[in-house]
Amino acid sequence: YAVIGFPKTGTDTLMRYLNTENSRTLPTEQCQLDWAVFELVKSLFEFSPQDNHVKRGVKCPQCVSNHCLKNLSKYFYKTKLIVGVRHPVLWFQSFYNYRVHYEYAEMPAPHVLLTKEVGDLSVKLSRFHEKLVLLGKTPLASIEERTFLGLHINDEHTVHQFIKNDVVQIPHQVFLYDVEQMGDVNVTRSDRFRMDLGEFIGVDDLGPMMIHENAAEPKSKTPPEIQAKKINICDAAHDDVREVLMKNGVDASRWIRTYFLESNDVHCSSCEFLKEALAKWEIDPCEKR
Repeated sequence: YAVIGFPKTGTDTLMRYLNTENSRTLPTEQCQLDWAVFELVKSLFEFSPQDNHVKRGVKCPQCVSNHCLKNLSKYFYKTKLIVGVRHPVLWFQSFYNYRVHYEYAEMPAPHVLLTKEVGDLSVKLSRFHEKLVLLGKTPLASIEERTFLGLHINDEHTVHQFIKNDVVQIPHQVFLYDVEQMGDVNVTRSDRFRMDLGEFIGVDDLGPMMIHENAAEPKSKTPPEIQAKKINICDAAHDDVREVLMKNGVDASRWIRTYFLESNDVHCSSCEFLKEALAKWEIDPCEKR
């Protein structure tokens, strides 16, 4: 199995949670899927016991890309894929502050990221559906679907070229979750989530539900000069960014619910609850604060 998307959707938590007697996940991100496949195969066999009953897994939350998906399709065509998503407004804030915290890059003011990508982050990358469509699980036939994806709806040649050159049409089964499901306080749904995830990767019992871990340190341990650079996305200074994030969230939410989840290759746990969580992407979380 492979946890392939997206950053800041609980992928670290899943990587640790899926380390059990019957499933072993390599302890660090393994994005060799994108550039050094045979090195990855070697790592998998060196790390995991030689037992066909043990499921082996990797995590690369930026693998929902054309080249990485092609490698998955070519070398790991039986691998089960796990993809997490999150409300784009909250996702952007979390990712931005994560980059600031670890000083991964000198992060510019958020509005700069409306037109620029820095440290693998931009506002455009919150359009999760524009990555998910590369898996080839939806028909791309209707005007509505093409509109959600920003395709030229009346230009059949452009759409055909997009499908031919960018969409990978992978054979893999996909398990989709919203990060809200990882912190669900409903015990019945929480138990259902771990059972469904375990069944998806072929592990009978994953044990008690995981607690979503935040990779960044608590505020009390963060140097003041670093903490001062972090953002509250609800501040008025970020209204222009949040407006675009909300538009992206609406498009992504409707496409995922209407098209992606309708594929026989896409699986979910408590699917109605997942759809409710996705529907919340149409509501600005700052209105509740």
